[in-house]
Order: sequence, then structure tokens, then C-alpha cells
Amino acid sequence: MRVSCLINGYMKRGSRSIYAALVVAFVTAQAISASANFDVLVSSFYTNDVLRYDSQGGGLLSEFIDDFYGGAPCDLEFGPDGNLYVAKWEFGAVDRYDGTTGMLIDRFLTSPALGNIEELEFGPDGNLYVGASRKGEILRYDGQTGDFIDVFASGGGLSCLMDLTFGPDGNLYVSDFDNNSILRYDGLTGSFLNTFASVNGLRPYGVEFGADGNLYVSCDGLAGRGVLRFDGSSGDLMDTFITSIGGGSPIDLAFGPNGDLYVCTLTGPDQDKVERFDGQSGAYIAQIAYGGVLNGISGIAFTPEPSTLCLFVMGGWLILRRRWGR
Repeated sequence: MRVSCLINGYMKRGSRSIYAALVVAFVTAQAISASANFDVLVSSFYTNDVLRYDSQGGGLLSEFIDDFYGGAPCDLEFGPDGNLYVAKWEFGAVDRYDGTTGMLIDRFLTSPALGNIEELEFGPDGNLYVGASRKGEILRYDGQTGDFIDVFASGGGLSCLMDLTFGPDGNLYVSDFDNNSILRYDGLTGSFLNTFASVNGLRPYGVEFGADGNLYVSCDGLAGRGVLRFDGSSGDLMDTFITSIGGGSPIDLAFGPNGDLYVCTLTGPDQDKVERFDGQSGAYIAQIAYGGVLNGISGIAFTPEPSTLCLFVMGGWLILRRRWGR
């Protein structure tokens, strides 16, 4: 039976609450369905591309960004405006691209102080936090204008920044390659709080909080390669969540809209890859990308963004409210 028939039937009986429940459930179902049909965007450092791959393992779909001007793309972040922000290592800049078409919009910011920009993260305040591996500090820029605000965080012995992310507590977490640790900074003031976790004998790369509130860290070293899981409150090591990563360095990781964990491994010319793992068990699912035009993998993002799906649901709810107000 068509959803519209159900809704009309309930409205004839004057059941506004059931009408609301049906419409919101329908819109939510559409959003959930859409979240299963996302693509994976991966930056290719040496070819100056951002490549689009099928999230289920269907291979390369297109060159989402083919930048003839170069710049050596590193980290990728979707902003609150739905556009894609790309760290350009060679230019010490962040370029902004249309989040749907991949067309260049503008050079959002340039950071002479940092030089080679590698890592980006939009904070809870909507501003953009930018880091470079050997600078020992994180700069904050206005998320709308790209204007420099301040040196947000430094200290704590930060030596070689590899990744940064905001946690459920609102604080900033930074992986330090040289010190084999995850550092935590106050999310409001930038003050150093503590060494949140240590990865003794390994070198940390990507950091990402999961839906379970725990921290996932991709690492390599003499002891092997994998993804460690730390308690999101205490920083205590829980387990080795993924152990089946092959040769190379697991340079980045991210949870997709489907809840699975995608791990980027920097292996060598024509051998870089993205692998998909079950977000709850850590079991291997599929290889998403491998070699070919992918050369120097250094960042990952997903499209469409989950935030877009949330707006879709909220839009349905606002339509309901306007109808009732008539």
C-alpha cells in the first residue's frame, strides 16, 4: 500500500500524532536508505587527485577532483556548508570545492606559519583547525571566512602531529608520531590536558571516535600493524580492534555513514589501498580501492555527508509543523 494512502487514511480519522509518526518514519527511512548509497573520497598525493570509489567495493567511479594546479592534496574534510575542504601540502593552503560537483570554489586560506598543511578538522564551534606534522601547534581559522583566529593548541611535547579529532567530551585529541601517544587538549581553551593514551612500541597515525564513544587509532611498528581501541573516557587500551592490515602504514581511518571502519594504507607506488572492516567486530569485509591511479593516499571522506541526511529528516519535520500552523 502506498505511504500516501496510509497517511490520508489516518488524517481522515483526525490522528495528527500518527500522521506525524508516519511521515517522520518515512523520511527517516529514506535517509537511512540514502546512507547506504554513499561514495568514498580519497586524496592521491602524487597525482593531485581526489578519487571517488564505490563504498561497497565496486571500484573507481571517477576523479572527483582533478587538480591541474597541483598542490599535493592531503586531508579531506566536509565543512558545515556541505563543501569539501582539501589541505594542499605543497602550497601551505586549504582549497574549497563544491561538495557535489567537485568544482573549485576558492582558496579558503593560506598559512605561511604552518607551511606544509596536512591535517584539517572542523570543530564543534564551526571553525577550522589546521595542523602540520613538524610545527608542534594547531592553528584555528574562522570556518566561514578563512580568517586566522589564533594558535589554538601547543605544548604537551607535541612533536610530530599525524591526525586530530574532537571527542564526545568536546576536547581535541592529537596523535603524536614521535612520542607514540595521543595528546588531549581542552576543546574551549586549547590548553594541554594530558597524554590520553600511549601506543608503546607502535607509531600512531589516524585517530577517530566510534559510535560506541571509544577511540580508534591506526598504528604500525615492529610489533605489527593494526587498529587499537582505547576506552573513550579513561584512555585505557581495550583491545587490538583490527589485526589483518597487510604491508604498509595505515595512514588514516574513518567510520563511514554505514558504521563500518575504512582504513587507508600507504604501501608504495601502485599499491596503496582502502579496506573496509565491520564497525562492530573489526572483521574484514572488502577492498575498496587499490593501486592504479591512487598514488600516495593521504586522506578520506564520504559523500553524501551524514549531516545532509539529518537536514533531510529535519526538513520533513519542519514541513509538518508549518502545515499544522495553518
